[in-house]
Amino acid sequence: MKKITILLITLLITSTTFSQITYSDIPDFTFTHDSFVAVDIDFNNDGTAEFTFDEQGGGTVGTFFDPANINFWGTGDFDSGHGWDIIKALPNGNTIDNNGVFDAQADAYINAFWANTGEMFPEGDSYIGVWFKLGANKHYGWMRVNSVSGVITLLDYAYNTTPDEAINAGQQVLSINDISNAIEVNYYPNPTKGVITIRSKSSIDEAKLIDITGKTTLLKVTNYKVNISSFSSGIYFLHIRSNKNTAIKKIIKL
Repeated sequence: MKKITILLITLLITSTTFSQITYSDIPDFTFTHDSFVAVDIDFNNDGTAEFTFDEQGGGTVGTFFDPANINFWGTGDFDSGHGWDIIKALPNGNTIDNNGVFDAQADAYINAFWANTGEMFPEGDSYIGVWFKLGANKHYGWMRVNSVSGVITLLDYAYNTTPDEAINAGQQVLSINDISNAIEVNYYPNPTKGVITIRSKSSIDEAKLIDITGKTTLLKVTNYKVNISSFSSGIYFLHIRSNKNTAIKKIIKL
């Protein structure tokens, strides 16, 4: 159940500016009852997992976390006696934003063995809604899971790189209506063999390099410079974020 990673190329040749969704198509990961296997979830592909999902035995798949930094859309069914422990299955296209019911307290589960029938994930594909922090910024994302006879498989996930902005379950690219405010930036030299200087009146909160497959790499910014000398020759997109504003431009690496 793989998908080709899609890169939003409404970029044109100029420095069109927009928010971005980072989509990750991971190898399908199946949780097997009582196997106690685990998978790290790294939304921004920086090598540091935001959290880990694991099989905890008895058909319980879930995660432990710090609710100050991460939370999941729950059933909200206090009458069940489980509070917010059970993650809610969201349909494709469900908007994930601050209107979601996020109130889990340090743990959350899919198909926990004590869940009521109405709390179990449905057969087939559905989505987990999540928010998490990167630094001080809150981001919204989704994880797609497939359930067959209670066996859960994690398929892929994505998040909106712009803090506090919504994402729809299953959304991999942004529409033209999602374009954010521009920041005035210039990059040089372009083409480049390595070091790129960024001219901007705004502070640079984040810089990422995106290749033509959609793979995203977080870059270190030093004195408004980034170094991409270790990357292979080819076409990339340099994505710059300042607060909620973004700018992106095609870069040719020699």
